[in-house]
Amino acid sequence: MFISSSPQPQNPDKYQSLVATLHTRSATDYCSKICPPVNGLVCRQYTGEDHIYAVISNPITGEYVRTPEVTREAIHTSREKTCFGYDPIEKQFKQSLTKKVPSFALTLKNAEEHNWSDHFYKMPEVMHPTRIKSVFSAGMIGSGEVVLYPIYSHNSLYILYYNLEKNIITSVSVEVPGLDYAVYHEVQTFPNFVEDVKLM
Repeated sequence: MFISSSPQPQNPDKYQSLVATLHTRSATDYCSKICPPVNGLVCRQYTGEDHIYAVISNPITGEYVRTPEVTREAIHTSREKTCFGYDPIEKQFKQSLTKKVPSFALTLKNAEEHNWSDHFYKMPEVMHPTRIKSVFSAGMIGSGEVVLYPIYSHNSLYILYYNLEKNIITSVSVEVPGLDYAVYHEVQTFPNFVEDVKLM
């Protein structure tokens, strides 16, 4: 497993390539889920035949903490998810395990009347269809672009920035250390990562 970060462009259309910095490289069991980073910490979920646990790490300092194993029901394997967040009131990081919870995403239009509205966007043609067959959303950046990435990568990585207002996609190549380690890679991408140099 390789954990790297690269500068996040505020104007993606002015960039053609970025260079990522390798922070962590480790031999590990298959990670079934990675939560979005919280204040510089990364939470990874590991699922065994009859148990589940999480590893919370700081990629910058290399420190990590492993949570106790929790027995799980095999029939609910795909529905058990680790959640990781920060409670600003108690000033504590919190990790929890949830089961069969439905998820949905809607846009709140009027908070007082509690009206919801849907927005549908038709993406323009991807600039490199032979290199990126399917993409996933990683969220949005401050300038308003939606960040899209391929979950599988072959020796190179391209991040797509989708500008909803202009309806254009900008493709930025990212040079990532470790991608040449194997021919086939599974990739997880998260925007807005903030480095944390404090010890855990």
